[in-house]
Amino acid sequence: TEIYTTNGTPGTAGTAVKTNAKYANSVETVDNNKRGNRENTDSINQRRRVKRSAIDTTKFAQNYDRKVLSGSVTNTGFSVSDPDYPSGMWIDPDKSHYSYEWVQTKYHGNQIVLSTNRTGDGIVYVTELSPSNKVLKQYTLNQNTKVPSAVFDSTTYYNDTYYAMVESLRDPLAVKYIVSKYDTGYYNKLSYMVPKLITQTTYFVDKDGKQITDSNGNPVVPYTQKGLVGQKYTTSPILINGYYATAPSNSNGVMSPFGEIGASYVKDFHDGIVVTYTQTGSDGTMSASIAQDGKVLKTYTNIKPSDPVIKYPIIGYTTVAIKNPYIPQTSDVKYVYRKLGNWVVSNPDGSTKSIIYPNDPIDPTKIADSSVPGYPVIDFLPGYTPKDHMGTPLVPVDPDDRTKGYIPPIPSDIGKDTTITYTADTQKATVTYVVEGTGTVLHTDNLEGKSGEPIDYSTVAKLAELKALGYDLVT
Repeated sequence: TEIYTTNGTPGTAGTAVKTNAKYANSVETVDNNKRGNRENTDSINQRRRVKRSAIDTTKFAQNYDRKVLSGSVTNTGFSVSDPDYPSGMWIDPDKSHYSYEWVQTKYHGNQIVLSTNRTGDGIVYVTELSPSNKVLKQYTLNQNTKVPSAVFDSTTYYNDTYYAMVESLRDPLAVKYIVSKYDTGYYNKLSYMVPKLITQTTYFVDKDGKQITDSNGNPVVPYTQKGLVGQKYTTSPILINGYYATAPSNSNGVMSPFGEIGASYVKDFHDGIVVTYTQTGSDGTMSASIAQDGKVLKTYTNIKPSDPVIKYPIIGYTTVAIKNPYIPQTSDVKYVYRKLGNWVVSNPDGSTKSIIYPNDPIDPTKIADSSVPGYPVIDFLPGYTPKDHMGTPLVPVDPDDRTKGYIPPIPSDIGKDTTITYTADTQKATVTYVVEGTGTVLHTDNLEGKSGEPIDYSTVAKLAELKALGYDLVT
């Protein structure tokens, strides 16, 4: 968002503004009783009537019950809601209006709030307020109209095609709230986008970018949301057995008009100065050109969204402040699905068994927790202990009863297989030589070995030794 200042100071007129012939100058006074406690309302081209879409009421914690366009909140995990407005901001109580900008003057503390219709038709509603948030006067501006303030000195409001400007020549303005990052300095002119109604589509695709199918083999259709620029949104993946979803960085965020490489955004300050932004990078990088009376004075390239304000002085005239207005794009939300890996169990007989990781029943980006009913169990085999690929023994389901099986290890990557191998337990054996009848122990050998493996032991030498002592083998 760039901002523009004249050299006006308190008590001086500042730079004169050229009146564009396309603006209607007539002002119609509206009956105050029709607008509740609003003291005055001016309307420009009031005869135009706007058909409003059906709206549903959705409860929000911020100031009022907010209305959201019908159909914008229909699926679990998908939502569109108004921003978290800053404390102290006056919010338009008309539920069909969407407040999107708040500015305040430097010397008198007067406030101005801009709103627009939730249909995204580009009409701007201006509310002038005292420092204590008392409504002083209100105006309605159709596109390509302007109106001077009847309350604030040397103040004029402009509404171009989806750009609105507030001009205050004697009492500079500072932004208190807009959705994009902004400079907090004081300026005589502030110009920002009027929110459009954005259509946002969420796609569900495989690793090759192709439309994914659900567990029944049916294509998973994209989901469309509508919302005004600056509104918050959430999206959610769907559960497909045997697959896990990877959420994109823009799965949740703020509705944005940006994203198209080469798209330009023009701000006319109505005194010969025009600033044109052009998106040049997918990361929101933009160029900005400053023109005066049709002649380009300066072009800046590779302006990042995080870059500080650039101030360009026009000698003897004014200073233009450039700030990249980018909001991360939301027009292309893609959840990518990949197959889940398996626990691959190597049995003692050389066979293998694959057990696919179970889906988390709530979060399609994860596998289930071992506490979930029906979670897979690795079989108990007498004389063997299952171990993971690092050689760590698996944890028994019941430490007091290993016959109930073992808990599979947590995969380090749910898209890759995890090996489990049965390792033979250490077994002990005892060979005892005793005298028949008396039970006297002549000799004992203690042996160790692995389950299922032969022990290298022979009795021949010991029996020969005992025979020399007068003992014969009975059994």
